[in-house]
Parts: sequence; C-alpha cells; structure tokens
Amino acid sequence: MLTLLLALAGGCAEPAASEKDLLPDGVDPGGKTDIYGSDDRREVFDAEAVYQRVAQSTALVATSSDFYIGGNGHVWLEGTTYSEKIQGSLGAPLCSTERFADQPAPGYCSAFLLAPDLVATAGHCVNISYLCDELRFVFGFQYDRSAHESDVGDVPPDNFYRCASVVGHVYDKDAVSVDAVTSSEYWPDWAIVQLDRPVVGRTALPLRRTGQVAGGGKVSAVGYPGGIPAKVTAGRVVDNSHSLYFNTDMDIYGGNSGGVVVNPDGVAEGIVIRGTGGNSFTRQGACFASDVCTAYDPNRASGCTGNHVMRIDPVLQFVDSERIVKAELSQSVPIPDGQGSATLQLTLDDPGQIRFLTLNTSVSHWSPKDLEISLERETGHSAVLFHAPTLQKSSFSGTTDEFAGEPAAGTWTVHIRDLNPGNVIGSQEMNFAQLVVGIGDPVSPPPAAKFIGSDCLTDAACTFGPDARCLLYDDAGTPRGMCVLPCEGACPDRAGFATTFCTSVDGGLSGVCVPKAHAANAYCTELPGTAQTGVNRYVGSSSSAAANASVCLPL
Repeated sequence: MLTLLLALAGGCAEPAASEKDLLPDGVDPGGKTDIYGSDDRREVFDAEAVYQRVAQSTALVATSSDFYIGGNGHVWLEGTTYSEKIQGSLGAPLCSTERFADQPAPGYCSAFLLAPDLVATAGHCVNISYLCDELRFVFGFQYDRSAHESDVGDVPPDNFYRCASVVGHVYDKDAVSVDAVTSSEYWPDWAIVQLDRPVVGRTALPLRRTGQVAGGGKVSAVGYPGGIPAKVTAGRVVDNSHSLYFNTDMDIYGGNSGGVVVNPDGVAEGIVIRGTGGNSFTRQGACFASDVCTAYDPNRASGCTGNHVMRIDPVLQFVDSERIVKAELSQSVPIPDGQGSATLQLTLDDPGQIRFLTLNTSVSHWSPKDLEISLERETGHSAVLFHAPTLQKSSFSGTTDEFAGEPAAGTWTVHIRDLNPGNVIGSQEMNFAQLVVGIGDPVSPPPAAKFIGSDCLTDAACTFGPDARCLLYDDAGTPRGMCVLPCEGACPDRAGFATTFCTSVDGGLSGVCVPKAHAANAYCTELPGTAQTGVNRYVGSSSSAAANASVCLPL
C-alpha cells in the first residue's frame, strides 16, 4: 500500500483529530470545509452538460509514487480506497453511511487547464512537500456511468502528464498576522504549472475577464474531493467582500484544493484554496463520519464560515503572455553563515517586455526558514521574494510583478543570504536557480462598466439570473435590484452572460443594454434615477428584430 497525502476537510465543531496531524510536514491544510446542509456532491455523469465539459478540462494532482506501468503500456494509478486511506491515517475507516467510501483515492489536489500546456492549482499543492519533478497530472479521472463500471485506474498515455516547471507561484502565508487571517484577508495561494507537453484532446476553460462574481450567485466546484474521482458540487457565494477571494457554501474536501470553481455558464471564477481550519471527519464509535454544517454562519460562532475561492484574476497574465522564456543553472554555491550571500547569475536574451517573472531555486540548508532570497538585475533594480519564510522546505518558487514592463534581456543575479549566523549544521548551499518569464506588453485593467443606478457602478454588483435578467444581490444572497448597462449602437461584450439588446427611442444610436428575451423589467423602482419606459428593442444597431419592450431608463 502507498502512503498518500491526506488532505481532509474542515469542521464546524471541535474536531476529534487535528487535520494538521494528518499532513506531511510543512503542508498547510487548504480548501477545507464541511457538508453544508445535505451532501450535494455528484458524479460527473450525473451533472449537467456544462459541468461535464468543465470536468474534461480538470486534472487530478498526484505524485510519481502513485503510479506503475501496466502490461498494456498504460500508466496505472495505485492506491487505497477512501475508507482505507482514512483508516491508515486516523486509525479507523469511514462509516458505512459515508458516500464514496469505496472509491479509489490516490490524489491530493486538483488542477485545471488554462492553455495547451499550462494548468492552474493551489499554491500549497506545489513545492511544499512535493517538488515539480514529483508531480503528475491525470485527466479523465472520473466515472463514465456509475461507480466501478469503468476502471478509472487505467490511465491512457494522453491523460497522463508530468510537471515540467513551475511558471507561477504565490503562497505567502507570512503576508498577514494571525488576527488578520481570522478577520480580513488571507494570503494568496495559487500556482501555474507547465506540463511536459501540450494536453491532447482537451480545451482550456474560459476565464472571467472583467468584474467579479456576484454575492449570492450560484457557483460549482469540479474537482477531486479527498483524491477520489471527479465530483461536481454546487453552492452560493456567501461572502463577496474580500479582494483576493470569496466565500461559498459548497461541499468540498481537501482534494478539491486547486480545483476550478465555475459559474452556471462554465466560466472559471476562481480556484478552491482553503476553509477556516479544522477537520471534516469526527469519530463516531469505530468509524469516522463527515461533519455537517446546517448553514453558513457569518458570525463565526459555529465555525461554519464557508470555504475560500481565490479569484481567477492572477492567472490571466499567464494565459495572455505571448511566450514563456527560461534561463536556468545547476551549480552548488556555498551560502555564507550570516555574512554575504550565495549568488548565481542567469542571462536572458529575449528583448520583449516582462509580463510576469518567477524565480525557482533549491537549497541545502539546516534551516531554510533563516534565509532571504532576492533577485537583482544589471540595472540595480532588485526585489526580495522570500524573507525568513515560515515553511521549512528545500525548494522555493515565487512570482513577482516588480519587473513588469521592463525588457527581459539582461543579466539577473540570484542572492541567497543566511539571516541567522551561527546556526549551521552540515553544509548549506544553493544548488539550482531558474527564471521563468512571460513576455508580452503589460495589459492595463479594462475600465469598469458603468451601470445606471448608484448600486450598479461595476460588474461586481451584478449577475444574470436564470431568466436572463441582470440581478443585484446583497451579501446574504437576496435579490435587490437590476443593473442596466448603457450602450451606443451595439452592446459591449458580455462574455459568459446572456446576449443583450441595445434599446433606445432614437434608433439604437444610444441607449441601454437589456437582457435578451426579457421584455418587462420589474425592478425599475429599485434603481435610483430610472423609470419603467416603453421603447423599441434592437440587436446592435439593426432594427431587423425590433419589438416593443419595457425597460428601465434614466429619468
């Protein structure tokens, strides 16, 4: 049997066993929460077509030790069932009432396809306990019809990929104090991995490009809870007040970390990263059962505070880069004990502008927490990427925007400095350094869409409902109005949302966009400065599909 990383979900009550005790040294539990109400996890084949399409672009994250080569030349997943996995780690199996207990559970995180050879996942899934050369990504790890009717352990070559390099990584758990962690913004937690070759027969997921998901909006996670075959689970955005992430009440477990969260149109809104701590299983006699939260608790009294989804924004720079260039050097350089620094020089020849820059380094050191790692170019411009990092590890990956817009070509020097003189046991040296640089003109953020009504100033306030109306929600998920987007001739691109008409009394040369197939907007009284008005309806600047409509227009 294999020893597998067990990343479990968080609990509403004080757990019987600490989740941190179950994880390899240095791995912070991420993407954890509980069952909210009933368990809504579904097999992919039972989900709507849009989520089946999303699942085709997701991958299980596992390690090299979880596979062997079968007689058919395919790679085979090797591992225990979910229940056996729990028994091996906690000392008792899952209770007989636990769903999916007998399914194989070889993985420890989830990922999804961004580009032909790029996947996104959570930062804590990469270079914490498992380095890039140990990581494997398996597409198609799901049941086709019903449990055990297809052998998900048989992995065809076109579904099996290795980590070639970490091209983006931010997992800064030192960024905030403990008080800030429990009350405000958590640290960023995302990673972009370049695979050993382009993925065959699968397409990258569409990503939200403007605005953000609305409070109360429906979202779904597609990933690998506990490392079992892919599942789909739905929920709502229950807290949309944070800039880095939003909270949901989806039913997810540790293996969902790094998985994609999409809106009802299948557009990626974010990455599952963590809950608020704890353990998703409580011992009940001779077995373990999932904790259950009756509802989301914004006051934190019960601990049922939802799970965190990192907004998709940070990954856009990787998708939009024209090309990715690298420079690397393997060389052992001693790290002085508290005096000076170990240095390695790397040269880039590409004349293009930097979109993003990632530094990957590996060290041999008794206490990597004593190190400072920085990068300096020939112009003297420098940036510190790690300073006394909390995590005790031998490999560091950090992405910075400090050099964005500068030419990539030049000489770059990696500095590693020991901050704690006298604390030397054995040799300490830098062994490897790699620069990964995305090339392309830096993109300015698009201007916020201007909506009529003081509550409709940005896309963040608005989402289309199932009847194609663009509804406003408060943080409790209660509809409270409707957004109307001004237009001139044609409506602005509303990618991922319902098609809109440009409506006006002057022939479509100016006016407002209203959702297609919705003729009567009942929320005008809730939009300050507007009134319900009968107008002609147009598609773009054409009147070929003109019809009468009742819309909210400015007074």
